[in-house]
Amino acid sequence: MKNREGFSLVELMIAISLALVVFSIVWGTYITMQKLFPGGITQVALQSYGRSSLGRIANTIRTATDASVNSGGDTLTITLDPNQTYTNLGDDITAQYSVSGTDIIYDPDTSVSGDDRVILENVQAETGIPFFQESQDLIVVTFKVTKTSPLLGTQNCSLSTTIKVRSSDG
Repeated sequence: MKNREGFSLVELMIAISLALVVFSIVWGTYITMQKLFPGGITQVALQSYGRSSLGRIANTIRTATDASVNSGGDTLTITLDPNQTYTNLGDDITAQYSVSGTDIIYDPDTSVSGDDRVILENVQAETGIPFFQESQDLIVVTFKVTKTSPLLGTQNCSLSTTIKVRSSDG
């Protein structure tokens, strides 16, 4: 037999086929990651955005001396005592969180007109669950933040927390 150098046609075709299979797997993984990465970033952004607003709502409720939710569960009215003079009700102010369309709006003093502001956009109620609920001295806030994009479709992030209202006793 002769000592041959190089590859035969069959060996070359097998090597090219294996290389194509490996390349296809790598390329498929790359394309999948390219599609999933923006969705993950969007999900993190929605969670951060919602959690920040939920934290702000919770902190306000924690400092309230009284809270009530309307029958529709879309308005939360709270009494705040900014000077912490629990026996002097004259310095108390009434604040309100309400839902208008897809926005949660905060009015830090309902006696002052025009000071309300949107604190969270693109929110929806969870199916069958109102935004605000009350039970004794507990307030439950539940919502989902949504974002729709042509590439990723609609993504949402559900958030909920339960907050104890401080009593007016101090």
